[in-house]
Amino acid sequence: MNDLDAVEASIERKALAAAIEELRREQVDIRDELKKNGELTKKNNEMTQEMFDIFSAAKGAFKLLGWIGSAIKWTGIIAAAATAVWVFVKGGGPPSK
Repeated sequence: MNDLDAVEASIERKALAAAIEELRREQVDIRDELKKNGELTKKNNEMTQEMFDIFSAAKGAFKLLGWIGSAIKWTGIIAAAATAVWVFVKGGGPPSK
């Protein structure tokens, strides 16, 4: 092996070492990004669960309000009918001309 071959081999080893080091740095960067992505995904899942809980609670509240509204409606109908009967029985009847 002559001096020129030795120089070329040395240059190739240095280039290969530099390429390997660059790959290692990229690998570290990728790991850091994956870790950040995992943390953001976890946070997003927690927020999504909170939103689901809020919407589930709202759905239950609207169902309850619907039942209360139905009860009020029927109470009003019965009260109006009872009032009409009471007025009619007390002699209110339809107005005479």
